[in-house]
Amino acid sequence: VLLVPNTALRFTPASTQADQPQAAESGGSLVSRMMPRPPSATPRRPRDAGTQGAQASGQAGKVWVLKDRQPVALTVQTGITNGRQTEVSGAGLSEGMAVITDQRASNQGQ
Repeated sequence: VLLVPNTALRFTPASTQADQPQAAESGGSLVSRMMPRPPSATPRRPRDAGTQGAQASGQAGKVWVLKDRQPVALTVQTGITNGRQTEVSGAGLSEGMAVITDQRASNQGQ
C-alpha cells in the first residue's frame, strides 16, 4: 500500500483529454458552468462528498506514470484518504515511483 497525492488520482494527460467527449456533451464549457443559474438549476453536492476526484475506499482509480517519456495509466485500488493523500495499491506500482500530478504547456511548434 502506497500513498499518492489526490491530484494524481484526478490527473489526465492533455492528449487523453482530447479523446474525451466535447464540452457540450460533458455539461458545457468552463465559462458556461461558472455562469450564475437560478437556485433550482444549481447542482447540489452531497453533504458527505469528499474532495473532487478522491475515490471511495476500495474503488478502482487511475494514476499516470512516465514510461519511456510517455504517460502510462496504471489502474489502482484506492484505500483511505485524509483529503490530500490516498492509499493505493495495484500491479505495476512500486515504492518511490514518480506519479504525474500536473502537466505544463509545451512551446513546441511555435
